[in-house]
Order: sequence, then structure tokens, then C-alpha cells
Amino acid sequence: MGKSFQISVTALNVDIGQTINQAIMNEKVTLSYTLPLPNETSFPCLYNNVLKKDQNVISCSSDTSVIIWNIENQTPYVFSKHKDYVKTLCEWNSSQFVSGGLDKSCMLWDVETEDSIMAIVDTCITTSSGIYAMASLPLQSLIAVGCNTENVIKLYDVRSGKHESSLKGHSDNIKDILIVDELIFSASADGTIRKWSLSNHRCIETFDHHEDCSVWRLKVDSKGNIWSSDRNGSIYSFSSANDAKLRLECPGGVLDFLVDETDGKLLVSSMDPAIRAYDLDTKEKIFDYPSTPGITKFRLLNDRQHLVSQTVDRKSQYWDILTGQVLQVKEKDTNFEEYVEEKQMDTWCNNWCSIDIRTGRLRMKLKENFCFSSDLYLSDVKYPKMPEDSDYRGNIGLIIIHSLLSNYVQPLNVESSPATPGNSNTDYLSDIDYSFFKLPSSTKVRFDSEPDGYLATHTLYSSTISEISNRKDDISPIMPRWIEHALLYNQIPIKSTTKIPVELINLTNKAATPDSNTNLTIHPMVRIRKLGEFLKKELCLKENADVKFYLNDVLLDSNINIGTLKMIKWKKGGDIPLGFYVTDQKNEIDQGNDHEK
Repeated sequence: MGKSFQISVTALNVDIGQTINQAIMNEKVTLSYTLPLPNETSFPCLYNNVLKKDQNVISCSSDTSVIIWNIENQTPYVFSKHKDYVKTLCEWNSSQFVSGGLDKSCMLWDVETEDSIMAIVDTCITTSSGIYAMASLPLQSLIAVGCNTENVIKLYDVRSGKHESSLKGHSDNIKDILIVDELIFSASADGTIRKWSLSNHRCIETFDHHEDCSVWRLKVDSKGNIWSSDRNGSIYSFSSANDAKLRLECPGGVLDFLVDETDGKLLVSSMDPAIRAYDLDTKEKIFDYPSTPGITKFRLLNDRQHLVSQTVDRKSQYWDILTGQVLQVKEKDTNFEEYVEEKQMDTWCNNWCSIDIRTGRLRMKLKENFCFSSDLYLSDVKYPKMPEDSDYRGNIGLIIIHSLLSNYVQPLNVESSPATPGNSNTDYLSDIDYSFFKLPSSTKVRFDSEPDGYLATHTLYSSTISEISNRKDDISPIMPRWIEHALLYNQIPIKSTTKIPVELINLTNKAATPDSNTNLTIHPMVRIRKLGEFLKKELCLKENADVKFYLNDVLLDSNINIGTLKMIKWKKGGDIPLGFYVTDQKNEIDQGNDHEK
């Protein structure tokens, strides 16, 4: 960052530079990666509003952030005081602005362009529901707010945070608010636009030219004409109820638009998604800049290595998140839940990351306390020269860290294999070729600090995998020890693993089961096949004996692990009643003295 700058919350001043350094020292740094979408043409983050303040551009986003971008040095400073989607921004005065979000709060910010400083002055307003629309009246110290579950416009005093009055009349949610001189215009999902008087707080005119279609956005041009857009893609201009003029019909709902009177153009951002420019006179499309449809929902599958997502255009995608590859794409007519059920895995694994899609893409966040809690069997992912019956495992967190940062440094040659929670190292392959799990070079890598207190996150470093080799000096100062040890030495924190209680029931000869081995606690990653090998030794079975396991009279696959048995097959508390049967009676047990010994 290179600068120490101030953020204040009411009377409290916090030096961010010092706070971030403390976060790094205390290992409160997270690593995340964002996978590129197939055929991606642009970043699909849902930016709702953008303000320009001298040499700074300020934006709010679906990822809960408010960002100030310095135009001169193109440096972004990311702040996440909001706890949910930030839907709207409005200007307050020459140096201050207000942000509103679905976390039910409006926040007043101050921008000092000389030092590229953004300070939060106060959480000025707390509403009863999420904020979708907002406009300011600084001369009266008022702010007009439209909430997502209320059909009224509420006026608040910014100085006191008190609710002053409400403008009632709409029958559905308020989508946008525009203030022109002493008038307030409101757009609603009820298909109407209302004009309100600020002096008596009453509706003085209603516009219904959108014909019951949800109105999404309002603008005003230099001549004082009001422009409006709706869910069906229609854009109108009007000055009174009788002169509404249809200016354009676009494919998909119009999220936002800009009237460029100088060049006679209308720039439109719609749901398709794309940004298009139209000629205001001819209504002809001048150019079309398509963007990649962002992800709106996802479902992580049981194996924690695959997921199913759905995009804005309702296409479903089946992902391998270890390699960043889309394995299959289903068209719009695919039922999402049915597709998830079709792809659901019959293998269970611990979770190792949190997933965020608020930017329209898959962002996997790794934290020290749980990113090393999940393993995979290398034979399951077709690791080269690995026999199908091999029990060698790899740690998923370790694999991902090497995949993301292999261009930063190569691991040192060490004799020891990685330490893994609750297990002997003998099950882990010490010389894994991590390039086998290679992620796309355009995958975005990000380090964030997460200090204690009000500040949620701050981005310390961001680039693609391919750019890391040229920016090693930027990573070194902020590299936390837990990632450094994993990267250089293949070492991960040793943590206890909760073992699963199993009751063994000998279906062949119950009396032959030693009392000490009737009840066991077993690591969740142990396969049934390994348990069979254990029983052969304990019961003195011959090598050619074949041990089969049953749960609720159903024969189990020998490659299923105990965790999968517990979480997917058994799904209950207490010991798992696991029956076993030796198929060759003659070779089952050495009778008599041998068994007694």
C-alpha cells in the first residue's frame, strides 16, 4: 500500500497501516482464489453505483465492499464496513457520500482527494429492512431511503439518524429514488413513478406509462426531463403524465442506463448481460459489448471437490474446483435441483474452504483454521502411476496452495512428508507433483487481512497466477507463516481429528469377534478395505480370506471411507453398526489353539 491512512468511526481513529501489520503478525491473513468463467469477456461483479469525486472513483458492490479508486495511480482501496450487498450510493456534499445496503444501514463516508483518504464518519442510519434505493437532500440534512420489504420512502435526519417522515402511496417495493430541485421522484415494482413535494411530503403526480411493469431506474437530463427504465427493457422520457415517450426497447430488464446528450447516445446495461450503445434518434444499436453471465447460485457437492452453479442466463455448470475446470454445461431448460441431484457425489469429505459468489464468480477463501482439514485419495483423481487400490492421500489445502503459488517459490527438498491432522504420515505421499492439479493461469489470487474490530477485510495483494512470478516482492512482506510453511516445507498445522465410533458385528461367527475389537473409533478417511485388513490380522484370518462389510443388510463398496459411511449412509448418532462377513468359511479362522493364542 505504501501509505498509512486514517479511518474514523465517530470519535475513534484507527491507523489502517498499523492494523494490517498487526493482522499479518497475528496470522490473520486469508488466501483466496477466483476461478475464471468459461469464455469470460469481462469481470461480472455486480457494481450498483459509481460516483466520481475529483481524482477518485467510488463504487459499491455485491461483494459488500465500498471501493475508492484513485484515477491518477489506479490504486483501489477496499473497505467492507457493510455486512451485506451494498446496493446504492448517493452524493452528500463535495467531499462526502452515503452508501446503503441490504444490511439495513446507511453509512456516511468522507473522501479527502489530496491524500486518497476515505473515512467512515458514522453509521448514520439503521433501517428496519435492506436498502434498495437512496437519494440525499444535504441542505435539509435529510436522506430519502427505499427499503426492500416496505412500500414507503422514509426520510431520515443524517445528523441525528432519526426517522422524520414517510411518503406513502406505492403498493410495492421502492426500486429507485431521484431528487430534482424540490421534488422527489420514486420508481416502484408496482409499475408506477410518483412525484412528491418536499414541502408538504405529499404525492402530487403519478406516472403509469410502464403499464404495471416494475420500474427499476430513474435519471434526469440537462433539460429537466425524467428518464425511466423497467424490467421488460423499455426506456421512457417524460416531463408530465401526458407526454411520456417510449425511447427504446431493449432485450432483458434494464439495470442501468446513461443518457449521453452530447453524442446522442443511450448506454444501456441489461440482464442479458451486455452493455449496449444506441442512437437516440434512430434507436439503432451502435455497438454491443457482451459480458459473461455471472453466477447467481451454487451447490457444493459431498466430496467438496466439485460443485454445480447457475448463471444469470440460467445455465447450469458442473465444476472441478481443484483444477478450475467446467466439466459440463447444461442449457437453460435444466432444473437446477435435479441437476445437483444427478451430479451429487456418494463420497463425503470435510469442508476446507468458504465460497463466495457475490462478485458473480466462484471465489474460494482459505483460512488457516480449516483449509487443511480435508484430504483426497490420489487414486480417485487419477494421479499418474497410482494403482486404484492405493491408499496414498494428499491434503487438499496443501494442493491448492502449491497450485496458486508455484510461480512464487518452489518447495525445498525435505525428507519429511507433510504433517497431517490426527494421522501418521505413512498414508501421505511426500513427493506429490503439484503441477498435476494445475489451475488456469488467469485464476485470480488474493491475500486479505482480517484484523479484529469493525474493519472486515482489506486487500493486501491481488493478481493472476501468471503475474505472480513478476510480483514476488509484493507478496513477500505479507506472506503469513502458515502459507509459507506449507509452500516451502509441505508442513501443515497438526490438529486433532474427530474419530468415528464403529461397532463391529461378525455376521459369520459373532463369538469369534474379540471383545476388545467390538467397538472401535476410526479416522473418517479410512477405507472399508483397510478395516478388512485390520480384521484379518486381529482374527488371524488367512491372506486369501475375503471380508465383506454390510450396513443395514446392504453390501458396501470396499473403497468407501468411514466418513462417507457416517455422513451419507448412516446419518445417525451413536456407533455405526457395521457387520462383516468372511465369504470363505474354511479360511475364515484358524480354529482351536491358534485362535486362543
